[in-house]
Amino acid sequence: MKFAWLCSHESCQPEILVEQAVLAESAGFDMVLASDHFHPWGDDTSAAGFAWSWLGAVAARTSQLELGTSVTCPLFRYHPGLIAQAAATVDRLSNGRFTLALAAPRPARAAGPPGSHGPVRILWPSSGRSV
Repeated sequence: MKFAWLCSHESCQPEILVEQAVLAESAGFDMVLASDHFHPWGDDTSAAGFAWSWLGAVAARTSQLELGTSVTCPLFRYHPGLIAQAAATVDRLSNGRFTLALAAPRPARAAGPPGSHGPVRILWPSSGRSV
């Protein structure tokens, strides 16, 4: 059995979450997970750090802790190739300690930030089509 600490980017600022990850490693946790949301669940903390930059910072500050995304959506917010590049970079920076979790977005989050109308359209360069 492994134990993971969720670093909730929609709840705390990224520098606080880096410190949480360092403390999780010293407390004996096996892994930290980064939530990957574009917009915070509530507007009371105004926190919405970029998970991929944060993962690089945690890789530099820890040595044994496994790193992962709790979920990342490679459809509406990111091109799948960008996710592959980001995951490979974090895996190298962490010396093979990274795990990538992918998922389709929740319908409430698929629409993007409040005030937007529907999912973000992604233009695929090779075909000229959008999804």
